[in-house]
Amino acid sequence: MFLTDDNLLTMSAVPSGFDFPSELSTKPFALIGLTGLDTLNNAIHRTIWDAFSNNRRSDRAPVHFKLLGPAHEFPPPKAKRNTYEWYIPKGILKRNWMNKHLNEIPAVVAIFYELDWEDPQWNEKRIECASRVQSMRVALAGRNTRIAVVLIQQTAPLPTGEDMTAAERATALCTSCELNAKSLFVLPHGDHLHGYTVRLENVFYDLALNYYHHEARNVKSHRDQLNKTTHQYLFVRHQLKIGFLNELKQDSHTAQKHYLQAYNNLLEVRIVDTNNLEVKTVAGFINYKLCKLMFQQNLPRDAINQFRQHIEVFRNCIGPKDLAFEHCAWMSKQFSVFGDIFDEAIRQGLPALQTQHPGFYYQQAAQNAIERKTCCQELCKWVREKLLENLPSNAVIVLDNASYHSVVANKTQLAYSVKRDLIQWLNAKGLHVNENLRRLSTEYPNPDPLMGAENLEFYGQRPWRPGKLSAEPPDPAKEKIGVLALQYKEKNTNHSMLIIGLLGSAISQFKTYRCPRMRRQLVVQMAEEYFSSKDYGKALTLLTHMLWDYRCEKWWLLLSNILVRALGCAFLAASVQDYIVLTLEALGSCAQLHEEEKTRVFGNLERLLKGLPPDPEPNLPQEEVDHARQLWTSSKVGDVFNIAIEMNNITGCIESKAQFTQPQYQADQHVTIEVYIRSCCPHPLQFSKLTVTVNNPTYSSEFAVCESSSNESGANPLLLFHKNEVKRFVCQFLPDVQDVGKEIQIGSILLYLGSEKGRCAILRFTGTGSEPSSVDISCPELQHFRPSSADMPDFDGIQPVATAEIVPRDSKLEVTVVHSTPALLGEWYPIKVILENKESNMISEVSMDINLLSNNEDPSLEQATQICESISDHIVSLPIKISVGNLDPNCNIQKLFYMRGHRIGNRNIMIKVSYNLSVVQDGLDNNNSCIKETTVMIPVVKPFDITAKFFSLKFEPIAKSFAKEPFVVMPHVSCVSPCSLVIENSSIELSGHIKSVDDEVKSQLKSISLKNGETGTEAYCVTADQANDQPVALGIYTLQWRREDTPELVTSSSVTLPTVRVESAPLFIEMCLPAHGWVRTPMAVSYHIRNHTTCLLDLELNMEASDAFMFAGHKQLQLRILPESVKTLDYNLYPLLSGLVALPRLRLTISDKNDYPVKQPQLTELLDRSLPSHVYVMPQGKGNPTPIAIPS
Repeated sequence: MFLTDDNLLTMSAVPSGFDFPSELSTKPFALIGLTGLDTLNNAIHRTIWDAFSNNRRSDRAPVHFKLLGPAHEFPPPKAKRNTYEWYIPKGILKRNWMNKHLNEIPAVVAIFYELDWEDPQWNEKRIECASRVQSMRVALAGRNTRIAVVLIQQTAPLPTGEDMTAAERATALCTSCELNAKSLFVLPHGDHLHGYTVRLENVFYDLALNYYHHEARNVKSHRDQLNKTTHQYLFVRHQLKIGFLNELKQDSHTAQKHYLQAYNNLLEVRIVDTNNLEVKTVAGFINYKLCKLMFQQNLPRDAINQFRQHIEVFRNCIGPKDLAFEHCAWMSKQFSVFGDIFDEAIRQGLPALQTQHPGFYYQQAAQNAIERKTCCQELCKWVREKLLENLPSNAVIVLDNASYHSVVANKTQLAYSVKRDLIQWLNAKGLHVNENLRRLSTEYPNPDPLMGAENLEFYGQRPWRPGKLSAEPPDPAKEKIGVLALQYKEKNTNHSMLIIGLLGSAISQFKTYRCPRMRRQLVVQMAEEYFSSKDYGKALTLLTHMLWDYRCEKWWLLLSNILVRALGCAFLAASVQDYIVLTLEALGSCAQLHEEEKTRVFGNLERLLKGLPPDPEPNLPQEEVDHARQLWTSSKVGDVFNIAIEMNNITGCIESKAQFTQPQYQADQHVTIEVYIRSCCPHPLQFSKLTVTVNNPTYSSEFAVCESSSNESGANPLLLFHKNEVKRFVCQFLPDVQDVGKEIQIGSILLYLGSEKGRCAILRFTGTGSEPSSVDISCPELQHFRPSSADMPDFDGIQPVATAEIVPRDSKLEVTVVHSTPALLGEWYPIKVILENKESNMISEVSMDINLLSNNEDPSLEQATQICESISDHIVSLPIKISVGNLDPNCNIQKLFYMRGHRIGNRNIMIKVSYNLSVVQDGLDNNNSCIKETTVMIPVVKPFDITAKFFSLKFEPIAKSFAKEPFVVMPHVSCVSPCSLVIENSSIELSGHIKSVDDEVKSQLKSISLKNGETGTEAYCVTADQANDQPVALGIYTLQWRREDTPELVTSSSVTLPTVRVESAPLFIEMCLPAHGWVRTPMAVSYHIRNHTTCLLDLELNMEASDAFMFAGHKQLQLRILPESVKTLDYNLYPLLSGLVALPRLRLTISDKNDYPVKQPQLTELLDRSLPSHVYVMPQGKGNPTPIAIPS
């Protein structure tokens, strides 16, 4: 019955009675009061306070410190009650009780005082400290708060029992303060302040636990004085208090037990309309505590079951029907709060399931908020429709006794006395009425019946009847005014924002747990709420996103319903582009709309293209329609506009496919593109232009396929489409010279709907048939069985071909490659290319690109190949380019290039010749770029197989050598080339530890020609200068060779000689004798014994006798060889027999001393490998015998 816009009241999204107080949701901590610390003026006090209050980690005691000033006032205690016999409680839970124990009444008060045991003013300060303690006791009179004294001292205390002065003065101080000795503490201010404060707070926490335990026992002691008849509220209140006190003790299990008992006691309370709100409010608080404690104890199933039982119990406790919206708000709050608790538990590590997560509870909260909104609309319908809708701004309500004017409820008579009684009734209820007027002006009740709602003594009570017992009958007049005030405030609540917030929380949860369909449903509901709150832009954005999802899943019925709502949003938001896009989709075959509806939508599309605003969508509020028409008018819809629409994002009424007629086109050949257009619109659609955009890697081109004349009335009949009509269009063009060798692609197909110079919608298709409307609704396999007209193309059977390659025209240039296969490893292999022009015209800008094709079997073969135009030039990277110039018809030209392979294998060389040819085509001089390609395969083989063997000086094969002993290296060069090769020179490059015995080393294979299968060998006598544990590399052997028929191309090939093991040899014995001897002719022989050690060697020499020789020299001798010296022994041998005769055998014996570097087996092996065993003796010739000298 109230009001105008001048008296509108605002309120929060949820009635304040349902807001959970901060002290309920805050984790309870024991409250410790600290007094005596001057943190502003005393740095030491500030440091102590910071040590207590800062860095509150999880391993610290669960306490909350509060700094108390010197004149701090505590809440006064209530009078102690000796009996509850005549006491009737006025409510269940007082508003200030939890906050009082959390933030106002400390469990422990610690009095800090600076006092050292050796202080010279000890007595005065002792008295002052006792005075402070007494003042605190007075302030806490009636409370059981524990008091402790903390002495701040500069020096660390001595161990207990050692400082007698401290013990005596501590006793005296406790006596003066009337304090227990266990409540006096010392806090040294020094390096270990943090450790002292941690110990102190643990002691304070123990005192607080004792305080809360005592408080809980005091509350529990009242139980025997209560009865179920008049004290049902107290049973609930006391158990709730005990549970909260145990929470302060961090005893969650005991707290849960008492909260559960409080909840069960609350269920025994008889619920009537007057206490309905209070019972539900307290029940919500207790349920919150229970569920939160169960989640903290890792009992999620118990928490969920408790919440479900809580909802089932109070689901039907609606209360007064006029305030049904309050019950819906309460239900919504319960679900949202439980969702918050559940989500917090998950963030703490609780695992959740896809079927059980907070999203379901946020969704239920949103559903209850929607029910609240519905109830509000029904209950406050008279305010919205019968009163405020029909009043201008700042109007008053008129009451009259005429039956056709009266809107007064329960009116029984029409006489003037009834009007007078009505005036008296209104005045009695605080509504001012001027009796001289026939029109009665009513205002919002003064005083406000809802005033003081936040300051009530008990939770959940009505402000117009605070503290009333449920058994007392309410005042009907006040109840009616209060209900009307609540209804009026509810009417001005923004329900949609509340619902949107809850839906947003639910959507994020369903997205986290991968429930896409639930998320879509909630997004659609959110869009409806945005629509309800007149935020049509956001509603349209959400609906557009959901259209995409439902297109992908082909839920056409849901898509159609969302389309209808989206069209309404686009109309109310005056969004031209969105409206055109939605109309094109609404006219498609996937939109399951009635033909009449599609006809109306088509008419609006035509109006838009003509510059006129569309007709309103059905079922829209009239005031919003009027506002939307003003928006359409101000948006200048009649101005020129070109709107681009991506048709691949919608299921439109126009479909398109395009294809190249062949996969490749030559450079001088027309490219042909076929474009197919199908219309699903139930009404004829006239387009003004059709173009195709073709893309290549560097640029894009647009080609007009079909367009109307420049005259506005000259519509092209080829671009007129009727329902289900399919038309084929052809686009032809010559490729650009730059496109040769590249791939072109159909970029887009553009259909112009409307006049390009006026209002036009440009429909862009990809041409691949990937638009949602192009996909078959049921089964893609059955799309070819759709009936189609015989004179129309089979649109569903067309396979789009979006790409084509532009290749060069067929070249008439002849390319001949001349070479002598195979190529040899490491040589510069000449390759001759002969170009002959068979074209009818001269070719210009002729060039050769030579490249090596990759080998799949050996991808790294390219790095082992070199190609160049001249071997004297610098090596360039592949491919190489050789310029040829111009070439006249029937003329040829030769070009030579070289290839060198560093590894054997086949090389595939591609020779690409490109040139320009000018020809006349379609009456125009067309410059064509032509390419001729040829590939030649060249095998690369080895010219030689080079091996090396090692021999002793007796030409016996050896597997190892000895330091400073000569041995022979013999490289064997075997020709494996199919052509004859000439060795120009050979050389050996020895490593650092290998020396040549000869001063000058000459090639023994120089100028030798080898054919396939022939082998050349040469020998090098070398020695190793020292032994080595590892095999020693001898060096590199190099051959310089050429083909027999190409003397100018000499190739150098090098191989690494094998390694040899070099062992140490302490002695070396060399025997010098002639190559042969003569019978009965003296022959001189010398033995050279070299000592390679650093020790003096004592040897015994024995020369064994032989039947084939007589000799002159030492047969037995004691030798002493100095370190690093040589001992020479000379003998004359006189041969007695001819032929291969065994020489006298030399034997050396060494002492058995352990410290000798040479052992007898080693010495025997040395003699066997170093000394020859036989010599050729020739028969005696005629004449006198001549002695044979030792070779120099």
